[in-house]
Amino acid sequence: MTGPGDETRIVERMRRHRLQGLSDMAAGMAHEINQPLSGIRGFAEGLLIGLEEGWEISKQEIIDKMRRIVTESDRIDDLIQSVRGFADENARLELVPVDLQQVVQAAVRLWGTRLRAHGMDLRVTCADPVGAWVRANPFAVQEAVQIVLANAGDACLARGAGDEGRIAIDIGSGAGASDPVVISVRDNGVGMDAATLARAGEPFFTTKGPDRGIGLGLAVAHGILAQCGGELELSSVPGAGTTAELRLYHRLVGKESV
Repeated sequence: MTGPGDETRIVERMRRHRLQGLSDMAAGMAHEINQPLSGIRGFAEGLLIGLEEGWEISKQEIIDKMRRIVTESDRIDDLIQSVRGFADENARLELVPVDLQQVVQAAVRLWGTRLRAHGMDLRVTCADPVGAWVRANPFAVQEAVQIVLANAGDACLARGAGDEGRIAIDIGSGAGASDPVVISVRDNGVGMDAATLARAGEPFFTTKGPDRGIGLGLAVAHGILAQCGGELELSSVPGAGTTAELRLYHRLVGKESV
């Protein structure tokens, strides 16, 4: 039996655990932040050296590089806001017209090389590019796709040597205006049993080893999609793989309609 003092200590331990998890999560995103930061430094240093050395740099080249710097800076800001969003349930993402096909392609550019390096077959299809527009946050949705891709890759690797991992990403939507646009990520990994599937997405729940994650990835993905007016649904069969559906309901009929 526990008394009020024991309950207080339990709450305090849970709070410390969550704060530690947030700290670990921020540290884990260092790689994602470092990439655009390196790009920003490269663009800025290139322009600085060129101007100091008197190189012939066209106005258009300067404009292009400055635009890339602004884009990469926005990406870093959105990554940071995503972490803050997990810590602060009142935080809200800015929603803008987004082409999900471009978002998925960006995520695949980041993760495709490392997945294929492990011998995985990674394929992307989009049945209706015009119908892949939604109102969401592109950087946040890209992060959610990357989280799901990382999990799919880990599940495929867990099959062991000799088994080819396969990941298929499909972008599609229903015929009705109220139907969501869906990013479906299917893998042929180890899958999950019903008990594990029921807990997938709980903060700090993970079946991976202590050096492979802290169990915040799917929780963050759930939070991102909720803020973008969507949801994440998982289905899985042990030994046969998992399907993650990222559903976004703020649908737009092509960019021209925005």
